[in-house]
Amino acid sequence: MIEILFLLTGAAIGFVFGLLPGIHPNTIVLAVPLLASLNMEPTCLVTFIVALGVANAFGEFIPSMLLSAVDSESGLATLPGQRMLAQGNGLTAIRLAVTGGIVAVGICALAIPLLALSIPAIYATTRPIIWVVLAAFVGTMVLTERLPHKIFWAMVCVLASGAIGLLAFSLPIDRATILFPVFTGFFAFPHMILQIRDGVQIPKQSYKESDSGIKQAIRPAALGAAGGALAGLLPGIGSAEIASVLTVEKNDRTFLTTMGALSVSNIVMSFLALWLIGNPRSGVAVAVDQLISIDFGMFLTIIFAVLVATAIAAPLTIVSARRLLNVLQRINYVRLSQLIFLALAVGVGLFTGPLGVLLALTCAGLGLFVNVVQIKRGLLMGVLIIPTMLFLMGV
Repeated sequence: MIEILFLLTGAAIGFVFGLLPGIHPNTIVLAVPLLASLNMEPTCLVTFIVALGVANAFGEFIPSMLLSAVDSESGLATLPGQRMLAQGNGLTAIRLAVTGGIVAVGICALAIPLLALSIPAIYATTRPIIWVVLAAFVGTMVLTERLPHKIFWAMVCVLASGAIGLLAFSLPIDRATILFPVFTGFFAFPHMILQIRDGVQIPKQSYKESDSGIKQAIRPAALGAAGGALAGLLPGIGSAEIASVLTVEKNDRTFLTTMGALSVSNIVMSFLALWLIGNPRSGVAVAVDQLISIDFGMFLTIIFAVLVATAIAAPLTIVSARRLLNVLQRINYVRLSQLIFLALAVGVGLFTGPLGVLLALTCAGLGLFVNVVQIKRGLLMGVLIIPTMLFLMGV
């Protein structure tokens, strides 16, 4: 019974974290010494952390799509979500992402036997050549720009973001918070600056349920779940980049469904990777790894916590999004964007200091340039991919 209480508490806190710009569950790893000092039953702490991570993955759909406050996992979902919001379909955008997440959890749970047999073998085979796979992934993203001048600028932006990544990770800023100024600068600041410049306002929203059912979500969600497994094997590549490649029908609806599936399945896969290959792929998985050794029994407990947290967070996300949309339609969205921009800037300063602010502004400059030359913002993920490639190559 006490485990259930910890699980529910973790889900509640994780969901609230998801609604707050700049607060990410990966920072839970900083609280591990405190949690360990409580001398609580490890199962209680694990269910708390797992529920926190899953609920956050759902909750952060709201600020990333409705308020443009992004992080490393939701950054590329902002633009499709904002487009649907501008069309009066903001709630549908949230429903699509949530539905993708629900379906992905179900697929991951059913596929555990297959994944348990295949992941260790695949990881052992591909580990020596992962940097080649990363290079091929980047090359694919660059070449999909198609036009020669856009391919040129795409390559320039990949290399420039990679250089920023190398610089960022050499700064005296805590690794748990370094990505906050990076992704705020690359994705949130440029988009909000353009919103403020253009005087964007929220149109009347439609609340009818359309194109967001389970049946329509199965295919893109299945691709998202597969992408979550792929993300677990490819360091440096996040959910959003994989979603942009895996989306079969190149439209916002299927992208958001795939993105929702990827964001949630990535949490599940990080625990699976911890159990099978000892490689935690998220901050919450690192926190669990520092508290207890994962065996088959504990992994089943984790899956139970994932299912319960999903059942809580998914409907809560839709209800909260609808209420927020009711408010957004009645206020000055430009003024709200200005306040959020200021709050993010203050948050960057508080969490990472003057160097973090300077880093965020540098990233914002490149983020605005990407918008000017009209190439994919996902190319800015070179900030993680390039340093990872160089590390794997031994450079």
